[in-house]
Amino acid sequence: MNSILFHHYAICENYIYFFEGRKSLLGKLNVETGEVSYIQNIKNYCLEDGEDMDFTTYRNGKIYALKKDGTAIVIYNIKENSCECLDLKCNNNGTENFAYMCEYEEKLYVFPQKLDKVFCITKEDELLELPINLSNKIVVCAQIIRNKVYLFAQSSSMMYIYDLRTSKLESCKLNCQVKDVISCTVYMDNIYILCAYGNVFVYQLKKRQVDEIRIIDNKHILDEMRSEIIVLLDSILVFPWCSGDIEIISLKDKSVKVFRDYPKDFYFYKDVGVRKFHSQCENGEYYFLLKYFNYLFKIEKRTGKFIWTKLFKGSKEDELKIALNYGHKNFVEPAYAIREFIGELRCLPNVENAGREKKGRKIWDKLNDKL
Repeated sequence: MNSILFHHYAICENYIYFFEGRKSLLGKLNVETGEVSYIQNIKNYCLEDGEDMDFTTYRNGKIYALKKDGTAIVIYNIKENSCECLDLKCNNNGTENFAYMCEYEEKLYVFPQKLDKVFCITKEDELLELPINLSNKIVVCAQIIRNKVYLFAQSSSMMYIYDLRTSKLESCKLNCQVKDVISCTVYMDNIYILCAYGNVFVYQLKKRQVDEIRIIDNKHILDEMRSEIIVLLDSILVFPWCSGDIEIISLKDKSVKVFRDYPKDFYFYKDVGVRKFHSQCENGEYYFLLKYFNYLFKIEKRTGKFIWTKLFKGSKEDELKIALNYGHKNFVEPAYAIREFIGELRCLPNVENAGREKKGRKIWDKLNDKL
């Protein structure tokens, strides 16, 4: 199984759709069999070579995905196998431009991190730009509860509430400052907030106050950052950023245990710059994909049971042919994935022809000897 790099994904029936980050291909994964394939011959395919995608969701037979550079939203029509792009002009902050995307009353809402406007995509895919009545606010994550979106800054004693009915934003002062916010989730009308270095808070809507639940680790080591949080039955699951394991906090006694019950042949390529887990909730189950991974795992919300599905991918040569058909040639792998890089080189023509005295041939032979 060759590794896959992605940022977000959407679920439609028994398939997970994702945009592969290195070759900018649209892939799909069968959640029952683990089979991974890439979609060919997409009409008007509008991803450039090497482009990455951000928040991705499914609605009415279409996949909606935000470009990480903030320039557009890509809409893929599954039945017609075609793409279109809507220009957003939201490239304010490199590759971190968006805080949240959600659906409400058949409309999609996109919240930039620089909260100077909100984008709305109607049922007919018309793009609307809604002005914000409070300016110069920076937010990093959010959650929707009924008609309101609760938005959190990275480090602040303020929270912002956007009413989807009135298109108004209000400021809400919290009873304490919450630092290094990175993710949040909703459970029983409470919002659980995860901070990058292990602090976990809960915002109680009825009381309109924040309480600290647990400090897992406050060493502020980049390699030990956290990335995502979910609440399941009587536990909080905290997911690592780029290394480490899942931590499980008991809501009863606040104790912490570490999950290490992985399949024997499970692997993950560690990279400080790459977020390890991404989750999606669908049909009563949480689905989890890992970047550079060989398993999908899901958690049944009703029972808390972990289910692992091994992934199977087609040949590297077929994958490269699809990428080349779209005009994509960005095949460079990270240094720690050198085996796969060599595998890709084997599929390309004339790789050994480089320079005088056949030095390219000698390098190639040496690499092959090491594999």
